[in-house]
Amino acid sequence: MVGERFDLPLERPLAQYGGERPSAPEWYARAMAMPFEEHRVEVEGASIEVLAWGDRSKPGLLLAHGMRGHARWWGPIPALLAAEHRVVALSFSGMGGSDWREAYSLELCARELFCAAEAGGILDGPARPVFVGHSFGARPIAHAAKDRGQELAGVVMVDSKIAPLEHLPMDRVAPKARVYLDLASALSRFVLLPPQDCINDFLLDDVARAGLVACEGGWRWCFDPEIVRKLRSSAGWDALANPSCPMAMVYGGRMLHVDGGTLAAQRERLPKGTPFIEIPDAGHHVMLDQPIALAVAIRALVSPWQAQAATDLY
Repeated sequence: MVGERFDLPLERPLAQYGGERPSAPEWYARAMAMPFEEHRVEVEGASIEVLAWGDRSKPGLLLAHGMRGHARWWGPIPALLAAEHRVVALSFSGMGGSDWREAYSLELCARELFCAAEAGGILDGPARPVFVGHSFGARPIAHAAKDRGQELAGVVMVDSKIAPLEHLPMDRVAPKARVYLDLASALSRFVLLPPQDCINDFLLDDVARAGLVACEGGWRWCFDPEIVRKLRSSAGWDALANPSCPMAMVYGGRMLHVDGGTLAAQRERLPKGTPFIEIPDAGHHVMLDQPIALAVAIRALVSPWQAQAATDLY
């Protein structure tokens, strides 16, 4: 999640660069240079941003971002996975390059997942696709696993705090839609929520730039500032009880968001044998802290699922 928190003494990591890009390692530059496709798909009156990498003949993966994120939040991970998969990433309505709505819901987000998968060409691949969701993005994916899991080879939930008696904060006051005079000023205000350090400034910079749009008077963040207030909550916990496809949980080893109690409850709730994978030295934003390790974990989980799903088709 991206945000502005004026009540916390957070270091703003991009302020030191004055709008210039931090240096990046060669492997990252190569990954980010990989060509990708841009698509749009209409879902109940809103145009949804869809990006896609790799060959349509490969098994499909769909990546779903967290609250106030966008399709490019996954950084180099689509390119790291595209040798073996067709990878699709969407921006949920109200975020990224997608249209805003008068009201949002997890069920509607789940429909956006499948429409994005169809637009990206992964519903008719050689095996059923796998959906991967980070934080908030795992909630509609949990609903997809429960209601339409027979259409999926599996789902992976990345550092998502779905827990008993959970609720989304629907009574929060929406933040003011801030406009910054120039790009450097906007970048200097970027922080991660929940708050955490991240040593990969080059990744933070690309994520922040992709989350900004030019507007009258300067630059603004691309999410609907009232999205949390306009989001109708529903219990993701119930959706974990009986998934109709394999499920796996991946979490950051620093446990900044998903704590031991939540993990214990999730282990108890999910079917016996559900994989729980820790990514060492990663906070909540696992893809920004340890992108290569996360890509390896995703590949290790989904390859056997999709091999089995391909066998089941014949």
